[in-house]
Amino acid sequence: MISVIDKPCSPSEYNGLPGIMEADAAIRNSAEALDKLVDAGSVAVRSSLFAHGEVGAFLLHKHWEVPDGECMIERPGTHPSGKPALITSARRFASSPAIAPTRFRVDPQSGQLMALEFSSDEFAIAAWRALLDYPDFLEDICRLVGDSGLADQVGIATFARAAVPMAQGEEMVEENWNNQSVLSAQVLVEDEEKVVVPTGWSFVSDKEDDVLASTCIAYCMLFAGAHCVHHYNRPDVIEPQQRISSPPVCTLHD
Repeated sequence: MISVIDKPCSPSEYNGLPGIMEADAAIRNSAEALDKLVDAGSVAVRSSLFAHGEVGAFLLHKHWEVPDGECMIERPGTHPSGKPALITSARRFASSPAIAPTRFRVDPQSGQLMALEFSSDEFAIAAWRALLDYPDFLEDICRLVGDSGLADQVGIATFARAAVPMAQGEEMVEENWNNQSVLSAQVLVEDEEKVVVPTGWSFVSDKEDDVLASTCIAYCMLFAGAHCVHHYNRPDVIEPQQRISSPPVCTLHD
């Protein structure tokens, strides 16, 4: 039985994760194993509550180093463009039902699922509570990561991103500046000065009717099944504002 550690890991544990470019370079050498893991995940979510991409694999990497007493916490906000966004920064952790873990490292040897990052987004909280209600499913996807041989490179994540709706042709783009990671839906334009790194892979049921029925999750490109992340420094910072309008209603239920 998998043991869930849903409190923040030590700063040394998080800070020991590779940087984004180091992690990306390493996983490129394991492309076949990663493809098999994502394929197995799409089978695992068939006819489940999580068939529309609510869970998946993510590339183990750190945003930046965190100091003692803090951890990475995501919160709803606004991109400088005015679009809804999810903003992650290092903050002090206060145990609360309004915060849920979203990124995990799987340790096949100890049988532990260790939380690395957290979120105060209501959809992320709903996804985590639903996942806890299905321990056998949680066990299955952790086993997939262990069996893949990629547990040192890939972890488990919840992808409940109705707070950041996507339009046709948009992808989830992460911009890092001033020790903040701002995730929003944007059209990803090719630019030689910008580096695009895939860091997450949703487990979406390979049954077409399941994919078309998705009404809640908008984190990954629904049909490509990949989350592309845009890492670059932006010189002008506009303080994010709290979301004013309510996001769509989450449909994650039986």
